[in-house]
This record gives sequence, C-alpha cells and structure tokens, in this order.
Amino acid sequence: MRSLKSSGLTALFASLAVVAASFPLGGLSSGLLGLAPSVAPAGVTTVASGPVSAGKITLSTSKDKGVVTWGDVKQEFGNSPLGNCVLTPKAGTKSLLDLMGYNGKISSSAGFKKGFIGVYNFSTQGGPPSNAAHCEQVDDGGKPKPSNEMLGVHLGPDAKDTFGPLVATEATLQLVANSKPGSAQAILLDAEGDHLSTQTFSWSKSGDFTLTVNGQFSGVLLKVTKGSFSLKGATFDVASQADDFFCDGSDDTYTNENGVTVTFLGNADGSDCEGFGIKLGRDGDAQVHFIKPLDVNPMAQFVFEVPWGTVPLTSEDALLPGSSLPPAYIDFELPPPNEPTEHEMPYCPDYLFDETGDLVGMARASEADWSDLQGRDMEEDEADVPQTTGIQFACIGDRSAEVNHSGSGLEATITDLIYLIGDARMLMR
Repeated sequence: MRSLKSSGLTALFASLAVVAASFPLGGLSSGLLGLAPSVAPAGVTTVASGPVSAGKITLSTSKDKGVVTWGDVKQEFGNSPLGNCVLTPKAGTKSLLDLMGYNGKISSSAGFKKGFIGVYNFSTQGGPPSNAAHCEQVDDGGKPKPSNEMLGVHLGPDAKDTFGPLVATEATLQLVANSKPGSAQAILLDAEGDHLSTQTFSWSKSGDFTLTVNGQFSGVLLKVTKGSFSLKGATFDVASQADDFFCDGSDDTYTNENGVTVTFLGNADGSDCEGFGIKLGRDGDAQVHFIKPLDVNPMAQFVFEVPWGTVPLTSEDALLPGSSLPPAYIDFELPPPNEPTEHEMPYCPDYLFDETGDLVGMARASEADWSDLQGRDMEEDEADVPQTTGIQFACIGDRSAEVNHSGSGLEATITDLIYLIGDARMLMR
C-alpha cells in the first residue's frame, strides 16, 4: 500500500555540479544511452489543443420522475411531496444538472408534471400560483401582461472531475411545442452566469422538436418570446479541463507548450488500463507539473522528455576531470502535516529497456525484475497517512546535453528522459 498524495511530486536541480569534457554520468545502466556534447535537446513535436471529451450528461423523464446520468453518477428528481408540481431533487442525490425557473422579478422554480419540465410561478400575494395548470410549460403568459418565463439548465456542482468543473461543448434539447406558432431564445452562459451568445429558434406547429447549441458554456437559459414549450430530455456533451486523455484508443503522448512530452506506457502490472485525463504544465519555478487522478490506474507508467533549459557553467570547473551534470530530484509530497521528501533520481535499471535500448517500462520484466522494482519504491508507509495501491519510483533513462560558450563562460542545455511509476500528482523543477 502506498501513501495517498494530495499536493504534488517534484523533481528539481540541486546545486550546480560541474561538467567534464568527457561528460561521465556514473552508475549508468547498460540500457542507458551515453551523453554526448553534440546532442541537442529535443524540440516540440505536437501540442494538443481544445477541450478533452469527458462523455455525455443525459437527462430523461418519465411520468413521475426525471433521471440525469454521467457515467455511473446519477441524479434523480420528481414532484414536491407538498402536492404541487415544483421540481424536487431526490434526497441525497447528486447535482449534475441544475434546473431552474425564472419569471422576471417574480419568485419561480422549475416545474415538473407528467414527464415535462417548465416553470412554476409562486404567488407573491400568498394565494395560488399564477400558472399551476401549466407549470410544466415555459410560456409567454399572453397579453396584456407577458410572464417572461425562462427555464435554466446549468451544469451542477457534481459535474466535475479531477481537473475541476466540466464545460459543455454541445447540448441537444428535446422540446415539445405546446403552441403554434412560437419562438424563443437559447442563451448560453458561462460559469459566472454571464451571457456568451444568443440563438433564436421558432416552431410552426405543436409537437416534438430538438434544439442543438454549440460552444463552450456552463448553462443554457431558454427564454420564451411567443407561445409555449416544455422540456422533456437533454444530452450535454461535456469536456474536462484536462490537457489530454490517455488509454482511450487514441495517441497516448502529449507535448505541452514548454516542450515537455509525457507518454503513457501502460500499467506496470500488465492490467488493462481505464481511460484517464492528464494535465501537464508549470507551477512557479517548476518546469514540469503533472497531474493524473490518484484512484485510476495507480500502476500507470510514464516516460517524460524534459528539456530543463540552460545551466551556466564556469570554464574552470567545466574542465575538471570526473565532473558531472547536476542531478535531478523527485518529491512525492505527503498531505499535511507531513513534510515533503526529495529523492535524487537514480539511473534506470536494465529491465526497463528493450533490446534496442528504448525505455519501455515493465513490458518485458521477469518476476525477479518486478520484485526488484518493488524494492526500489521511494516512499515508505507512514502512520496516519491515507493509503492507496501502487509503487512510487522515478529514474533517469537517458540524459543529453549541449555545451556552448556564452558571454560569461560555458553553459549546458540539458534534456532528461525520465521514467515514472506512481499514483501521485507530480511536480518537477
């Protein structure tokens, strides 16, 4: 069992070490490629862009209840136990979609009756509601006093993943026209409720129809301008704030704007992987900040190609025999009050490489190799720290550098190939 991490994993340069003309690394695995002064750091290959799909949130209704689902997360609602048709969430249910009724300055709620969703207008005088007979509809109220009813469908607080609240990229609304003709507006809103765009739609006859809206939004406000309609279902395509999604049948390599590349190698124990999002960025003076869900594929293996940048060297120290490039460190941070522990990354053992010298992880490891990797676990169990399954280990699989003269002496531009297995959020610097 391993410690459940909450804050991050760091790798950073220690105090500057010197570089000899021969660039010895020391303790090299036979599978590790040697360092040559003519090797330049790898460049940026491809940068993923756009929202990363997180599936669909679906709303469906039957005569006496509504159900919202997102994967295995479920939300249910029905009618109020008070006997009116106020849409009422089931006790203890999640909130994937918030359904809200509006009527100008008059207090309102979403209404639900016989499988249809509309607006329920409360009375401001203590009497019966103004639209009790039609609370499953969104209507204009007719002349001379239009009601300006609006129905809001917003992503709820439980529509989120490891990387934060989801965002909708498309919504298909199943509507029923109760009047002929009619018209309305679909107003897209962001997470703060600010208007993003407005789409006008209309109908010429009563009956079922669909409306599709696109963008990057957190809610849709349906505002009737003429006639009446009801909502009976919806599908929201939602996206994560993750940078990329691995183990989904597509490319399992991502390169960020800083030229750092991460590649998923599969699970070290050979188990089937479950799709998961990742985020790869910077954090303060850290060159690499990597996040994955802690509870998904805790045996996941990754290789990082990290262009650390340029390290200044003095001409005198750079020529000393036996000098080496500065080491890299990794820190599997523990939740407070535990203090972070920095580990110097060793060079990778032979069994993490294939016959051609490529860093491939545990794909060809024997039982003895597996036991050896378990023995290399960098974090010890600590009392009173939540535990989860997994090994936490990182090593350098290859190191390249280019040394050039600068205005003040010599400088080295360093790129590391780093193997990581662990269930933690990561931070390298």
